[in-house]
Amino acid sequence: MLMDNLLIIAFILLIVLANALVSFAVVCSDAFEPRQKAFQLLLIWLVPVFGAAFLWAVLREERPFKFKKGYGTDVDDDLGYLPLRQHRDSDVDD
Repeated sequence: MLMDNLLIIAFILLIVLANALVSFAVVCSDAFEPRQKAFQLLLIWLVPVFGAAFLWAVLREERPFKFKKGYGTDVDDDLGYLPLRQHRDSDVDD
């Protein structure tokens, strides 16, 4: 009985933490206007799991992933830090 309660509490805390992290990312994002951010925050907290997962995926698409310097990639090398979907359209010198 105690273990069941602990699992439920841990699951709820995990959802709250995920929602808080995605909410922070939405607020800090420059890709959206204030009104859009307000609606997105409502979506995150009114539909906790699916809203946070959807908006996290949207935020990941908005900003490309970049490696830090010194990880074996040249800063000017597109293959080192652009998302895969952008490589198909870019011209790469061989």
